[in-house]
Amino acid sequence: MRNTKTILAASTALSLLAGAVFAGSGNEALLSQSGNANNALVTQSGDNNSAFGSVDGGTTKADMIQSGDQNTLTITQSGDGNEIGIKGSLVTFGGGAGLNQTNNNATTAGNFNVLSVTQSTNGNAVQGIRQRVFAGAGGNSMTITQQGGDGNLIGDIKQWQYGSSGANTEGQTIAILQDGANNQIRAVYQDLTGNGNEGNTMYIDILGNNNSGAQPVNSDARAGYNGGGQFRQNGYGNYMDVDITGDSNGYGVNQVGARNSIGTLAINGDGNAFGIAQLGNDNTVSVVSGINGNGNDFGVNQNGSSNLVDVALFVGDLNELLVDQDGADNTSYVTIDGDQNDGDITQGGGGSNTASLSQVGDSNVATITQ
Repeated sequence: MRNTKTILAASTALSLLAGAVFAGSGNEALLSQSGNANNALVTQSGDNNSAFGSVDGGTTKADMIQSGDQNTLTITQSGDGNEIGIKGSLVTFGGGAGLNQTNNNATTAGNFNVLSVTQSTNGNAVQGIRQRVFAGAGGNSMTITQQGGDGNLIGDIKQWQYGSSGANTEGQTIAILQDGANNQIRAVYQDLTGNGNEGNTMYIDILGNNNSGAQPVNSDARAGYNGGGQFRQNGYGNYMDVDITGDSNGYGVNQVGARNSIGTLAINGDGNAFGIAQLGNDNTVSVVSGINGNGNDFGVNQNGSSNLVDVALFVGDLNELLVDQDGADNTSYVTIDGDQNDGDITQGGGGSNTASLSQVGDSNVATITQ
């Protein structure tokens, strides 16, 4: 039996709390809030529940919507086969995502929306979520947690921040924690347009086995994975931490913009392959004592100016490394400690390039081309 639960809340006042607790299976939740300082809590226990809703209990799916400043939305689902959002691409805001937080006029720092999603047990999916902020100094934050089960999916997640400027501008933040076996993160995007010191921040923490992004499959993590990116940031002052503890992982990171940085990349497991492509200015990749496992294949691809790769990794077996830098003033410091390592660094662009490649172990091959 399917139950349809609908929360409809609209407010222009400064405080509105909407809450719903659904027990059982097959529930649907639809939320609509407009105004400032709203708080919504949706709790669903059981199996095959959804947080996107449908129109009049029919087959037409509708968005969960919060529109305004300083709104908070918390969704907690416990059980198997639960779903948040509508499956689909979030390249633009034209289509429905299933969950939509919008801030149209964050005129002062601290005017932001907060979203928290928690799913427990097996076969759950966060299909589509979008957050955006326009013309101001505030930034949105999003936290997604999938724990205690296997076969979970994070689909298409995107944050936009438009028209921001000034020294006091705040950036936007995404934090994702996923544990279990056979889980997948499909795409997480952050886009920012403006100037000042704002930036996107992304924290990815994956604990488990057989986790995979959609693209890199070895061969030096597909030559640095110069593609669309499972974790993509575009804007100013971007920062990303990726921590994967598990087996058979494969992923790709893509940053497009200025002053991008990969702060921490720690992969402790077996059969890992990665990627990383940075296209822009002042990019940095720093992997210190990361990727401690077997069969690792790395790859870095930077295309811009003043790029830096500082890597001390591969305490393990059968490792390979590719660093490809194309720009001015590129610098690479690489240390590989393990067995059967194969290093390769290529630098170009006619600048003052510097490369250092140190391999400690057995059957190593090193190539540096400038």
